[in-house]
Amino acid sequence: MREAKLEGGAVGAPLPRPDARRFVYGQGRYTDDIALPRMVHLAFVRSPHAHAGIAGIDASAALDRPGVVRVVTGADLAAVCAPMVSVHGARAGHKSAPQRALAVDAVY
Repeated sequence: MREAKLEGGAVGAPLPRPDARRFVYGQGRYTDDIALPRMVHLAFVRSPHAHAGIAGIDASAALDRPGVVRVVTGADLAAVCAPMVSVHGARAGHKSAPQRALAVDAVY
């Protein structure tokens, strides 16, 4: 494989992919290929609205499905997770507004 030279930057330049051959030949391992004891899968339900208030969440239909272990809402996570604030290394003093892992009162 040819070595990439990135003197002017990475945009538009070929990048070395040392593990590409195994993926091309169908021998790659993907997240979906992994099965561990007691493993469960996760699904996120996103709002169909670009901006809306959350009046309530009725999880009863989901909880009645076979194999569903738990339904977690934004309010559940807010009780145990503080909002995240991002900082930008190239912009001194720049901080984002606090962001929750999942929406609590409204979606934006």
